[in-house]
Amino acid sequence: MIAYPFDRRTGSDRRSGKDRRQAENGMYVPPAEEQVGESASPAAKQAEPRMELSEVWNRKGEDLFGQGEYDKAKHAFTQAVQIKPEFALGWYNLAKVHAHKGERDQAVKKLKKAVKLEPVYNERVKTENLFKKLRGEKEFDKLLKA
Repeated sequence: MIAYPFDRRTGSDRRSGKDRRQAENGMYVPPAEEQVGESASPAAKQAEPRMELSEVWNRKGEDLFGQGEYDKAKHAFTQAVQIKPEFALGWYNLAKVHAHKGERDQAVKKLKKAVKLEPVYNERVKTENLFKKLRGEKEFDKLLKA
């Protein structure tokens, strides 16, 4: 089972106690401003942004990476790509964590997956400072030339 990223034990769950209890009991009702009722137009219902769980984990990982919590960020990005294996940004961010930690082989493997899924990441790799450490690696240089 995949854990939900807003876990009370980590302190990242900012819902009120009442909202948490209702969610735990399966009775959560979003506040009025979040509700899109039957009277709302179809355009309003479609305009409501909904994030996939993989994107939630990715955002959590980005926040943790920015705070210097690299192991926790690695876990969050791993969760994101386990949920949605074709999520190129998750693979790219996971490669950034591996590169930062000095795990060169793992970083190159994750980068290959990201570039295979979204070729635009090939250009981002060339400008990302974290990947400067990987220059000179045979597989990394092949990736840049592709």
